[in-house]
Amino acid sequence: MISFLQQGVLWLLAAAILPVLIHLMNRRRHRTVQWAAMSFLLEATRESRGQKRLKHLVILTCRTLAILAIALVAARPLIGGFFGWNGGQLDTVVLILDRSVSMEIAPEGSSESKRLAVIQRVKSSLDEIGNPRLILMDSASGSAQDIDSPDILEELSAVKPTDTSANVPDLIIQAVDHITSQKLGRSEIWVASDLQAADWKHDEGKWASARAALQTLPQENALRVLALLGKPKSNISVQINSSRREAEELILEIQLFKNQGTQPVDVILNYNINGTSTSTPVRMQGQTLVRQERFAIPADSTSGYGYVSLTPDANPRDNVSYFAYGETKDTHSIIVSEIGESRAALEHAAALPGVDSQKSTTISPSEWLATPTDQASLILWQAPLPTEANAKKLTDFLNQGGVVICFPATTQPESSFQGISWEATESSAANMFFVVPNWNKNDGPLRNGLEDRPLPIQKLKAIRRAGILGDGSQLATWDDETSFLSRKFVGRGTLFFVSSLPDYSWSNLESGDILVPLIQRGLVAGSQRFGSGLAATVGSDAALPIAGEIRQRVDDYSETLSSNNDYSAGVWKFGDRLIATNRPYTEDNTTVISSENLDTFFKGTNYTLFEDQGSQENDSFTQEIWQAILVFMLACLILEAILCLQPKRPSELKSAAKTNSPSSQLASS
Repeated sequence: MISFLQQGVLWLLAAAILPVLIHLMNRRRHRTVQWAAMSFLLEATRESRGQKRLKHLVILTCRTLAILAIALVAARPLIGGFFGWNGGQLDTVVLILDRSVSMEIAPEGSSESKRLAVIQRVKSSLDEIGNPRLILMDSASGSAQDIDSPDILEELSAVKPTDTSANVPDLIIQAVDHITSQKLGRSEIWVASDLQAADWKHDEGKWASARAALQTLPQENALRVLALLGKPKSNISVQINSSRREAEELILEIQLFKNQGTQPVDVILNYNINGTSTSTPVRMQGQTLVRQERFAIPADSTSGYGYVSLTPDANPRDNVSYFAYGETKDTHSIIVSEIGESRAALEHAAALPGVDSQKSTTISPSEWLATPTDQASLILWQAPLPTEANAKKLTDFLNQGGVVICFPATTQPESSFQGISWEATESSAANMFFVVPNWNKNDGPLRNGLEDRPLPIQKLKAIRRAGILGDGSQLATWDDETSFLSRKFVGRGTLFFVSSLPDYSWSNLESGDILVPLIQRGLVAGSQRFGSGLAATVGSDAALPIAGEIRQRVDDYSETLSSNNDYSAGVWKFGDRLIATNRPYTEDNTTVISSENLDTFFKGTNYTLFEDQGSQENDSFTQEIWQAILVFMLACLILEAILCLQPKRPSELKSAAKTNSPSSQLASS
């Protein structure tokens, strides 16, 4: 697309007609006189007349193009795959700015983060297109803010770094609603993001709503996607997968993730527990490393807190993870199951022999409504999916931070829970098995164990399964790429669906190599909702103080301090409550969506993609192309000059030939 900085001088393009007018006037200046002898000369030159006419047309074209080029240079044309418009003045730009954790990493060859880079480029581009009205909608707050001038963008708290994730489809819907409700005129929505898959939500329901919203806008309104895709610098992140107290010990499970390369690298882990710091050197042999650390804590302490950090690297926002703990508490699971082989396997995995702190209660589906859940960490649901009051109670449990794992029922009525449902049961071919070759080794309950040892998922063999339908994200897939394990976040809690049963007539899942860590990790995650030491994700309601509470930060990690307390990770006192907030763990996943994904998301809408590879050569999304036009004009003038050269006359050629003949040269000698 091409736009112009000086649109007012485009009237000079009309001057391109001057060579044509001069040509026509010259033709009218000569009067034709019939002369008998002239017919012989015309006949002699008739064969070359067509070539001369073509030559004159080319000369005329070159002169016309040269004048057009002069006019275009004066108008200062811009070309850009991202900005530029379809003609006319742009009234408003609604900028959706991704402020998620992943935007804080800098591309190779650049000293500034992707977030800072996009702010600079937006400022330059707005200046070039006449500074239309700018409305900022940042991913952390989701609110629309009218910006008086692009020059103050960097000073606003609404563009500062955060420890949050983004929800791009929801932001697009809000931007469309704002344009419509405020009647902003000719507007464009600019989405600046690194296209991290977790922030773009592979949720067809959300994207169907976003497409429908975009299609309500007039055609002159457009959506531009700026994809900041420069290769990031080498970076290591740290997450605390779980923290729990057992009597006088604090047990931390820590995971490190390296964004590129598998070469061994030495890392210093820094631990701070209740203000006391220690360090441990570790070596990462691959891309991930999981460690379990135990620390002695006072038996009489009711609560405590701390963090694990790394030496600062390419992204300061993922170099720390926080925790808080309370008094020792038993973990309790509730098994809602039909009588059978699966029920016994689930009971065994939920309450391991010899572990006094683990309790489980087994009930039938009809007893669910009357069963209290306030002390439960985990619900194992192996029954027809709940509906109405049963579904509401299970949803409340999830919203309060619990974990629910659903297994297929022996009978599957047509029902769904949280947008996920079961397909009809399917059996494998004779003497064949369903196997799971692909699973997420870095995230979820099937992640690698200590020292990065993978779970033996490849041992799983199934002869029956129930397909999983809905908007859950896949954590493991069967060999035909259908889902074995799906996950969906609901409020503060997590919902899992497993597509086979721990029953010999279904699979060998009951062997325990997979089922036990799946359930035990669910128990640990669900138990985080108890005690005075709480955990929450930055950006969620659980990470905010309630009415009457005063927020006070209690940890001493200063690398990521900011004025955006609502959007910053840390350990906080909310009145009498102690809570550790952390970035969403999905922000450590470097997977990005493809242009094909974007085409699917925005199918049927007016959108443009611009891929920025992180070069600092140009701070704008547009480029002036007057230099190229000047070169073109020079080429036209040179060609016109060459064509205007008069060829030598026959008499001159004959004289030259005679001069250069051997006899003439001999005579001269």
